[in-house]
Amino acid sequence: MNRRCVVNKIIASEPIFTRAVVMILIIAAVLKLISITQSARYLEQFDPLLAFLKNRHMLTLASLLELAVAAQLLSLTSFQKRQLLILWLGGVFAVYHLSLWALNYRKPCTCLGSVLDWAGVSEAWAHQVPIFLTFFLFAGSTTLLMSHLFVCGNDPNDTKHAQQET
Repeated sequence: MNRRCVVNKIIASEPIFTRAVVMILIIAAVLKLISITQSARYLEQFDPLLAFLKNRHMLTLASLLELAVAAQLLSLTSFQKRQLLILWLGGVFAVYHLSLWALNYRKPCTCLGSVLDWAGVSEAWAHQVPIFLTFFLFAGSTTLLMSHLFVCGNDPNDTKHAQQET
């Protein structure tokens, strides 16, 4: 199997990846929205990075952003625009987590709301899940965009060429 054929198979997986991202974003947003209705103490504390926002408000804004991106992903027809949007969101999440790390904040991120508490997940896992999801968004979209660039070159409208050899 030649390299172009492998890359075409990667590109062909784009709808599956995008649907997975949409599902993850919707589930994460719903879990956040459920969490903000609770009376957990951490919701009234300020976000460790954006200290002018309480965690409740941060979760609300994050859930609205996730739902908006999910809706946009469902409406976009351009391969590149969908993957650039996912890459952008992964970049936003990565900057947030790297900034927490730079501030020496070592507690688990509350970015999934209190779902990890409900599930009885350990603190170590609670710390890793958001980082894994950020990596999934960033790495998946980057792989798809680079594969598309390899097969189609600089022509953003060339999707037929990418699928001819599959």
